[in-house]
Amino acid sequence: MRLKTKHKQLNNRFFTIIIVPRASSKTMSIKIPKWIFIPVLVLVAAASYTVGRMQNDISSLNKELADKNASLSEYLQLLDLSASNINELEDDIESYKQRLISLLAVTEDLDRRTAEATAINMRIIEEIGDLLGLKIEVKEEDKLSSRNGDRPDINSLLPQSATFNQGYAVLTQELLEAESSLQTLETSTVKLSDRFEEMKNYLKAYPSILPVSGKFTSDFGYRRDPITGKGKDFHSGIDIKAEIGTKVKATGAGTVSFAGYRSGYGYLVIIDHGFGIETYYGHNSKLLVKRGQKVERGDIIARSGNSGRSTGPHVHYEVRVKGVAKNPLDFILK
Repeated sequence: MRLKTKHKQLNNRFFTIIIVPRASSKTMSIKIPKWIFIPVLVLVAAASYTVGRMQNDISSLNKELADKNASLSEYLQLLDLSASNINELEDDIESYKQRLISLLAVTEDLDRRTAEATAINMRIIEEIGDLLGLKIEVKEEDKLSSRNGDRPDINSLLPQSATFNQGYAVLTQELLEAESSLQTLETSTVKLSDRFEEMKNYLKAYPSILPVSGKFTSDFGYRRDPITGKGKDFHSGIDIKAEIGTKVKATGAGTVSFAGYRSGYGYLVIIDHGFGIETYYGHNSKLLVKRGQKVERGDIIARSGNSGRSTGPHVHYEVRVKGVAKNPLDFILK
């Protein structure tokens, strides 16, 4: 009895697990001490809790990773879009550069043509002055403007704001207007140059200066007769006081049509300037040219004197257009 009780107590210390592999096979039993079952159960529970926590953490990490992947995908799309925009901007900038280069080429051509037109006009003005015996000075503000200087840096002209296209359009319009104005100027300059070539001989012949420098002693028009002091006498020229022997100059280019003595005029030189214009130089003491001789403005043609109908040393100077006496002072340009 005692042995039976002891055996029963011994069996109560174990858990018996019976394993039946197959219905026809023998069963197997495993005895597990009760003292180890509780720690194993605790370990299994702890392991189950830990695995559960890990699964939750893994799920949370997976969700976070999915969010990160989504954000990364959006970021990559933005990068692709930015790269595309950058490429477009680079293309736009290159296009702007080419357009600006074209505009600069146009402005340089306008500058060159303006400078050429300026040079032609300056030459014409200077030659007109020379032909008329004048020294013409063109003031700086009267010259045609030309944008001289170094070519600007293209990069400095690139668009700084969204208004580039508008500014480009305005500049293009201004250049078109400048081109139109320059074409008009060039046409006028060509016509002026051609007309100037035709007028050269006239300008050379035009009696634009006085034959001598001195005091006017008698004007053009009616006056009291200087010899008799009576009545009114038409004076067909002007009288300029000059000491005997003063150099008398031709007032324009032409051909000597008379050089000799003529009653009233004394020793007289007449120059035919063409275009129906003649000039008379009277009362000389000595003649230095002959009939048929070509003279230019400023050439010395005689020495002043007191010959002919005269009350004292002077030069009598006349201008006649188609045989009609005109006031010589109306032709003087200086």
